[in-house]
Amino acid sequence: MLQAPKRFVNWFYYYAIGLNLSRRTRILGILTLSIFVITVQTLSLLTPENPNQYCGPTIYFMNVFHLHVVCDSYWYLMDGQDPSRLIHGGDSLTARNSVIQDRPLITTLAFLISRFIILIPGFNRSIPYSGKDDFVINYSLSVYLGFIIINFMTMLITLLLCISIFKFNKQKTSNLDNNRNFLLLLLLLVSTNEVTRIYFWLPNSILFNNFIPIYMLWLIYARNRLINNKFYFTQSIFLAFSMLIYPMFLVCVPLWAYLAIKSRRYFSAASICIILTPWVIWPLIINVLGGNYLNNGAKNFDQFTWIIKSATEGRLLETSFYNLFTFVSSLPKIPIIGILIGFSYLFLNSFLSKKSFSSLDFIRKFLPEIIGGVTYFLWIFLIGMYERRWSWGFLLFIIAIIISEISVKQRRNRYLYKIMFTFLVCLNVFSWVFSPPPAS
Repeated sequence: MLQAPKRFVNWFYYYAIGLNLSRRTRILGILTLSIFVITVQTLSLLTPENPNQYCGPTIYFMNVFHLHVVCDSYWYLMDGQDPSRLIHGGDSLTARNSVIQDRPLITTLAFLISRFIILIPGFNRSIPYSGKDDFVINYSLSVYLGFIIINFMTMLITLLLCISIFKFNKQKTSNLDNNRNFLLLLLLLVSTNEVTRIYFWLPNSILFNNFIPIYMLWLIYARNRLINNKFYFTQSIFLAFSMLIYPMFLVCVPLWAYLAIKSRRYFSAASICIILTPWVIWPLIINVLGGNYLNNGAKNFDQFTWIIKSATEGRLLETSFYNLFTFVSSLPKIPIIGILIGFSYLFLNSFLSKKSFSSLDFIRKFLPEIIGGVTYFLWIFLIGMYERRWSWGFLLFIIAIIISEISVKQRRNRYLYKIMFTFLVCLNVFSWVFSPPPAS
């Protein structure tokens, strides 16, 4: 009875994953992953509804599927319908003009994609929606689909980066079963979690909290394979524009600079100016065009500005400890259990192999991962606004490192391995189905 699922897993690994790099195999792999993404995210609409929804209505389809619409989606839709709103900064408390000026490219991309979608008959229409204030707004169906296409491509590229990471891992291990199983676990973890469950079908940029940690790990693994100035230059261009899609891409910059310096690509490290330039000059461009730039997060939610405010009031230490406690409390609990299980397995596996491993050796081996993790932690801590949707990215980075390490370790105890692997899969599915979605 177990032969059919096992054959499917083998097919998925060797063909869809594309270990054979023929053109036909790559096309089959991308198509299979695309079907996998759509299927899993459609199933997410069947997960139990949370009675304590925050902000926005719940939309029902055929009395079976349900989608909770969060507040932020409205701002994205309005800017996607009219990108000129980006020139004038607004206040989320008054809903005038744009409140997401710090991420202009994602709404502009959605607008450009919608220009092609409206060419399809039946898609050039709007859906009226009345909020709690009874003010009716018409939302464009084509712009909504433009955001969904962006989310789909983000998810697909994230899965392809996972595959690339494990292709690098394949060169470090002869245990293909181990590598295969944990690749599938990582793909499952990235595609079925509380962030994808609530945000995949909504206009938003939160799905990049799935992409960024995997991209950081890919940079670490790719540095020994794709080490040249062209690689670092193209990644600097990518990061430069990505920061105008989602500002949290800034957490990748310290890791990227370290990897460039470590590989003696000093010119590439100096090109950090390329990364920061668009992010710095965007507010200046708005002012030149006669608009005004307003960072809604800093103004209304004290993002990063809490440091200055608490310091001037003489409460910096007190506020820092309080924020640290709030940050730790916001971390999703079930992924933390998975991290503890993974660490325990690595420790027991090392103990059974009877290999000594000093703390200095650990730091040397995992210094890039430590830099990435510390940067990620500090960014979320300093932002001063602690929600599960942001904390998840930090935990995913740690979990992905653990999964990657386990995949290349020689199994010392087959039963311990099976118990650990099965428990992680069940834990992930439970978290996906029953964890409360992040707020707004």
